[in-house]
Amino acid sequence: MFFFDSIISRLQKSIRLVWFYLFLRCPVGELPFSIVAPILFTGMFAYPAYCSPALLKEAEKGNAATVAVLLKNGASVNYQDSHGLTALIHASAYGHIHVMRILLEHGASINVQSNRGISALHAAAEMNQLEAVKLLIDKKADKSLTTFLGMRAADIARKKENWEMLKVIEPENWKSYQLPEESALVIARLFDKDDVPDPGVNCIFTDIEKGSMVQARTDTTGSFEVILPKKSVHRVSCEKFGKFLKFEETLILENPSGPYTYHLKLKIIVNTAYTQIINLEHVLFEVNKSDIRETSAKALEFAVNLMKQYPDIIVEIAGHTDATGTKEKNMNLSRDRAESVRQYLIGRGIAQTRIIAKGYGPIHPVASNKTAEGRKKNRRTELRIIKVLQ
Repeated sequence: MFFFDSIISRLQKSIRLVWFYLFLRCPVGELPFSIVAPILFTGMFAYPAYCSPALLKEAEKGNAATVAVLLKNGASVNYQDSHGLTALIHASAYGHIHVMRILLEHGASINVQSNRGISALHAAAEMNQLEAVKLLIDKKADKSLTTFLGMRAADIARKKENWEMLKVIEPENWKSYQLPEESALVIARLFDKDDVPDPGVNCIFTDIEKGSMVQARTDTTGSFEVILPKKSVHRVSCEKFGKFLKFEETLILENPSGPYTYHLKLKIIVNTAYTQIINLEHVLFEVNKSDIRETSAKALEFAVNLMKQYPDIIVEIAGHTDATGTKEKNMNLSRDRAESVRQYLIGRGIAQTRIIAKGYGPIHPVASNKTAEGRKKNRRTELRIIKVLQ
C-alpha cells in the first residue's frame, strides 16, 4: 500500500512540476477559468487535447483574446469537430470579424468544408453575415464550393433574396439572379478604335425569330445592360453620330439552367475627324477628383457660348491625365472629369445628344511625364469638334 501511495505522490509532484513549466512556457493564466478548470481536472495529458475543441467554442462566442491565447498555446487552427466544423466556420457564421482575422493570420484554411459540405463562406451567407462574406471574398474564398445539397454561397444569398450580399459574391453577375428563369442578362461594353470606352452609342438587338427589338445606349463607361430571352438569336446594330453599323456575327444566347449573364464586347469604328481641338486650359479640378473648381466658370462659359453659336456641331469632351499612378485609375479619373464638364454644358441648356465625354487617361501625352511642367501640360481637358466622314 505504501509502495502505491509513494508512486501516486511522486506522480502528483511530477504533474505539478509539468504544469508549472507549462504555466511559464504557455500562459494558462491568460485563459478564463471555464477553460482552465477542465484541464486541471483531467490532468496534464488533457491540456493539448482540450485546447483545440475549446478554440471552436471561443470562436463561436467571439472571444478574440481567448482565441489568440489558445492558438499561442498550441491549439490547432484547423481542428474539425465530429461534424467537420472548424473555428473559422463558427466565427464566420456569427460574424465575429476580429476572430476571423486572427484565425486567418494563424493559417486557417479558408475553404475547409464540414461533413455536410459547409464552408466558412456558406456559413456566413446562411446567417446573413455581410461583413464576414466581404472578408472571406477579399481573402479569396472559393465561391464555387457546394454543400451536400449542391448549393453555392451565391445560391444561398439568392434564396434569401439578399441582393447586397449576392453583389459581393458575384459582382458581375448578381443582377441575373433576380431575373425570371427564362431571361438572360446581357452586359455590353463598347470601345472605339483606340480601345477607349465609347459613350453615347445607341444599339438595337433584333430577335431573328420573333422580330422584336430592344434598344440601349452606352453610359459614360461605354456600357449598358439589356434583358433578352434565353435560347434566342439576335442581330446587333449600333448608331454613332448618325452612322449605322451592322455586325455580321449574330448574338446567340443559350438556355442554361439558373442565372445566365452574357458579356458582350463590341468595337465601334466610325470614320471621324476633329475639325478643331480647343484646349480648355483654365478648366481645373480638385486634386484626384472630378469636382470642377469655381475658377473654371469663365472657360466653361466659353464652351457654352460656342455651342449655342453653332447649334449644329457635335463635340467630344476629352479628358487627359499625366502618367502618375495606374493606367486604370487615370482612365477612370479622366473619364469622370470629362463627364463633369459634359454635365455642366447640359445644365446650361446644351442638348445631351450633341456632347460625348471620353477619358483617355495618360495615353495621349503632349509633353514628357518626367518633369513637373510636362505633367502639368498633360493634365488637360479638350473640346473637340467632330466631323463625321463618309
